[in-house]
Amino acid sequence: MRALLNSETNETQREYVVFGSPEAQARILTSFNTFFEQLDLTALCIPSYSRNKLTSSTIATDLIKANAWGVAFDRPQPIDDCPELSELNADAETIQLVSAIRKLPDGRYTGALFDSMGLAAHLAQQGLSFKGQKVLILGAGSQSAAVALAAIQNGASHMDLIDPRQYLGEKLIARLQCLSEASLGSSFRLTNYDVIVNTWDSHSMLQQGALASYFHNVKSNGWAVDTGLSLKDSYFLKMAQTFGIHTFSGIPSLRKQVRYYLEFFGELDRL
Repeated sequence: MRALLNSETNETQREYVVFGSPEAQARILTSFNTFFEQLDLTALCIPSYSRNKLTSSTIATDLIKANAWGVAFDRPQPIDDCPELSELNADAETIQLVSAIRKLPDGRYTGALFDSMGLAAHLAQQGLSFKGQKVLILGAGSQSAAVALAAIQNGASHMDLIDPRQYLGEKLIARLQCLSEASLGSSFRLTNYDVIVNTWDSHSMLQQGALASYFHNVKSNGWAVDTGLSLKDSYFLKMAQTFGIHTFSGIPSLRKQVRYYLEFFGELDRL
């Protein structure tokens, strides 16, 4: 994020840099910029995209540009791929992922994770809670980690993760097990899940036969969430509706996260 002075209006403008894929950015830009317009902020999310995997070097290069205060990511970023972070918020410390990085006045970097808080706040507004729920999460990557953290922090009684890369699921479960007395696993174990959450973007991961088997094991009055980058009419949510499962898009959770970003970057003080 950097501050610019508009010579015509003498107002300070803010630019935000979002790392990630173009498809993801298109949706995140809509969410962030709509929020900025509602608050009458002269702010705009500017996409920054690299064909190569983000590294501590490429992230630091953007951070050290003149007047750059920090960066936001369209998906949680492993801290191992970031510049050295001298401070982390509690969620980032727990699962070693960050949603944003900010440069401190002394040149050090601080990181924070907001995805889990944003999802929980969005669901709470819909009258939903993970408390006492049996949760099935499709995926075991960084977005899945944030969902899993939200689930156990908010009282899920049981949680399973499904991913072809089983080692990722096992690694995540090992990291989270100490935070909860809930039953956590990296395999498909129940026939009466209350909640199913999809974190996969690729349709190749969402094969109809496999999805049907998952939905057959979700209660008819259960609910399905497609996280972050999926629109309300996503393939996953459309199929969930055919099973009578209530569906929720993750897009509003991005809007919830904006407040955390603004607070993290010190923008709430200007509102």
